Amino acid sequence: MTGGGAAWLLRRLLASVAIVFAVVTFVFILIHVAPGRPCAENIDPAVCDQLTRQFGLDKSIPEQYWRYLVALAHGNMGNSYANGRPVRSAIADAIIACLRQPCTAWSQQIDIRPAVESF
Repeated sequence: MTGGGAAWLLRRLLASVAIVFAVVTFVFILIHVAPGRPCAENIDPAVCDQLTRQFGLDKSIPEQYWRYLVALAHGNMGNSYANGRPVRSAIADAIIACLRQPCTAWSQQIDIRPAVESF
């Protein structure tokens, strides 16, 4: 790679990191300024307190942000509320499913090409 290409690639990588950091920060702020409480009104206060401690919502905002960044840096995106499993494994399964479709289409194209070409 030439010097100009390496510098361009480095600038793009740094810009990508900055954009990801900005989006993560924006999402964190958006979640915290949204109206409402962490628990619904009809939940037992003891359960609400336990959930608040479990999710670290009893910590200060800067500490919550730092824990959020550290968890994301380690690939820990928490658990899915829909199915109770780690979000990272749900995303990995979705990526595998998305990659499987073009590969299947490509293999079917190879299978039928000789039959079509013989006509």
